Amino acid sequence: MVALAIAALVTSGWSAGEGGAAYQRAEKQCAAAARSFGPVALPPGERGLKKLKHVDPAFPSSSGKHGGTGDWRGVVLVGPDGKVKGLWSFAEPEFQPAWPEGVSAITDAIRRWEYSPALMNGEPQPVCLTVVAEIHWRTE
Repeated sequence: MVALAIAALVTSGWSAGEGGAAYQRAEKQCAAAARSFGPVALPPGERGLKKLKHVDPAFPSSSGKHGGTGDWRGVVLVGPDGKVKGLWSFAEPEFQPAWPEGVSAITDAIRRWEYSPALMNGEPQPVCLTVVAEIHWRTE
């Protein structure tokens, strides 16, 4: 039997100390990608994002051979249409034995999440969010 718990926490005030250089790289990559949509100047509190669609990971059939725990942490670019346009990981859960397909299932699910568009002065804007997905996976 396989047990899985996944929870997602979206934060906007992540401490760079918690992700170090990898977090800073991910944040810069997201900000650069967001600029392709035009100027980005959403002050905190004006994000107004609400998750409209959550997708859980669809783990491959070989999942019963693996166990793991930890967080997937990354920066996610939500486009003006509310869809995830990109993501940059800076921490991943550890699976035993190693299981890259498990991490791919997590990121594939996050790419399918949808949000209400972030508005500033009534206009949709791109937003970079820090996302933490807690993974607790074990075989029983």
